[in-house]
Amino acid sequence: MGPFTAFRVYTVILLAYGILGQVTPPLPTTEALGDDVSLTCTSTESNPTFIWTFTSDDVLSQTLFLGDIDTAGPIRYNNIVLRDSANVQTSILGINAIELEEEGEYQCSTAAAITTPPTTAVTVEVGSASQPISLDSPPDYTEYIATCNAIGSKPGETITWILDDVIQTDGIVPTGPTERGDSLFDTTSVFTFPATVDNYKVTLECVIGGHQVDKLNRNETRLVDIHNPPKAEGITIGLNNVGTDLKVTCIINNAVDATIPPMGSFYIYSNGTLVTKPVSANSVTVPEPDYDTEYMCVGGNYLGNTSTTEIFCPRRATVTPSTTEEFHPSRSTTGSEIETTPEPTPCPCAPSGLSSGASAGISILAILLVASITINIVQFNILRRKTKQDVDDSTKNNKRDELNIPQEVNDNVAYEMIQSGDRAYTALQLDSSHSFAIRRENVTFFTRLGSIGRGDFGEVWKGDLRSKQKHLDVVIRQIPDRVTKSGQVLQGIKILYKLSDQTNIVKCLGYCSEQGSILYEFISGGTLLTHLQTSGVQSQPMYSNLKPNDVRIDEGTLLNLAWQVAKGMQFLASKKIIHGSLCAHNVLLGERKQCKISDYGLSSSFFGDVAKPTRWSSPETMATGDKTTEGDIWSFGIVLWEIVTLGARPYPNMTFSTVQTEVAKGYQMPCPRHCAQEVYVVMTGCWDKEPPNRSNFDHILRSMDSILEKKHGYLSLNNLDERLYASTLDM
Repeated sequence: MGPFTAFRVYTVILLAYGILGQVTPPLPTTEALGDDVSLTCTSTESNPTFIWTFTSDDVLSQTLFLGDIDTAGPIRYNNIVLRDSANVQTSILGINAIELEEEGEYQCSTAAAITTPPTTAVTVEVGSASQPISLDSPPDYTEYIATCNAIGSKPGETITWILDDVIQTDGIVPTGPTERGDSLFDTTSVFTFPATVDNYKVTLECVIGGHQVDKLNRNETRLVDIHNPPKAEGITIGLNNVGTDLKVTCIINNAVDATIPPMGSFYIYSNGTLVTKPVSANSVTVPEPDYDTEYMCVGGNYLGNTSTTEIFCPRRATVTPSTTEEFHPSRSTTGSEIETTPEPTPCPCAPSGLSSGASAGISILAILLVASITINIVQFNILRRKTKQDVDDSTKNNKRDELNIPQEVNDNVAYEMIQSGDRAYTALQLDSSHSFAIRRENVTFFTRLGSIGRGDFGEVWKGDLRSKQKHLDVVIRQIPDRVTKSGQVLQGIKILYKLSDQTNIVKCLGYCSEQGSILYEFISGGTLLTHLQTSGVQSQPMYSNLKPNDVRIDEGTLLNLAWQVAKGMQFLASKKIIHGSLCAHNVLLGERKQCKISDYGLSSSFFGDVAKPTRWSSPETMATGDKTTEGDIWSFGIVLWEIVTLGARPYPNMTFSTVQTEVAKGYQMPCPRHCAQEVYVVMTGCWDKEPPNRSNFDHILRSMDSILEKKHGYLSLNNLDERLYASTLDM
């Protein structure tokens, strides 16, 4: 038996004052299985004989100690009697490594006690054995299925799921607690959640609780990392002659790695120009193809994309085998079904090894060909000028809605990939050793970017970030001294840095404290506002926000851009990040019109933001300066209005002081005459004067999905009133 000093005292000392032999019991106690326990009682009786007894469901009554005599049989108990100077007698019952069988009622009395004191309950708890979270996925890779087991506990334990620091309530199926016959319980919980990029490589936590003894409560954690982006070896390209046509096929090998979800979206390019958009098949037939054309297959799953290229030359294309099957996302391709092409041979498009006579003949033919082409170009230009003059003369007096302005190619690849769960050109390749804290010598300033983003917060530069052997174009936002001195800026930037990659958010790459600057990924396409204002509506626009252009933006593309902005804001709202200055000017465009929201999170208290209210601010923000998610929803309604009007200034023909006054009264901009009512309803849903009554971003996305299911009819740009929306920007 261990020494008394090893015991932990959990009970309250009992005192018997004034009445000879009276004993008051200790308070009930709860202990963990295997712990050393001690129970203490006292008496002012002179030389008392302490009696300890035990009763449980299985033991009617057992005397443990009668004075100094251990009557319990095997030595498991220890009774120590102490006496102090005030003649107070103390008896301490020690239980060494308490067992389940020792849970019950303990009673301390004395031989001379007048009344029988009540008993004291001792409860024993058992914690379940540690088991890691199991993580699996169904055959279609659309979900994650996590299982957490709490086996062999007392009492039955509770299980709570936390995903990326957010407590989960949906998709959970609990089983138990179920008693298994040995006084212990088993509990299991299965948590099913979507396999999306937002949930990729975030922390999943299973919290096991229900114990009064806190050390028995525990957490199991793991990364959600059982899926991976596609690999380059998972896709090849097949070029096959079909008569005079060429069949271009993206050949998929989904057996490369079982952790890689099958590629289900395919994009085929010819010399960098998109040939096909996502369809159920993965091939396209090109009629009478040109030689030396580079074809590229891009295949992707929800975690990213991979690509391969091939140049078409006659000797490299092969005849399509009759047994070849096209790939469909709903099924996997086995090794025996994969169409193969021969190893590429050098393209024989340029002659080599010609005799001198043949070379001379070819030279003469080339001279004649150049002369012929020159004559044809001159004739074509003369005819073109005449045709253009005739067209100008015939349309000079036509009304605006009678103009047949060519439509922009509906280039919505980014929108379609994002909507289907692909990451759409978002895989930012950083070295594995990349750190949040960026050293000064690894950052180079190149060019000041002027008014991109929030100029009131700090200057913005384009620069270079070096990470081992890699160089990455970055945006460097310098932070004013008033912010860096706040002492909280590091904490604020860390929150932005730790955000998981999201398709429509500019990635924060870290912080250089020596230069006082935040680094972001560089987005090359400029701002959404500039794109809207340069997608002109006529060759010589009359008003300042409409710049010359040969084509007009497609109406479907406009709402696709708005959908992407809403998607990014939905993500920020889910992470409790407030933007505070959302406008078309703070949305950047990447490849294939991929919208990426910049300058988010800079309105938090960490940065001590004191930005003035703008035309995009909600009534409460104009009044108090407070920034909220509900304020961001209001601002999104203004951004949607900007998009619909091709980048016009909100509240046209109104000064900002008038805007503040009228908005405080409940004024809302009217529906533009070229805008369908269902689109305007989305705007006004953001502009309710009472913040709790505004739409949330989940509802906004559902509404826009419903609108975009239509092919046409939600915007009619021929009816755009240019004069009303031609104001100069007034931030």
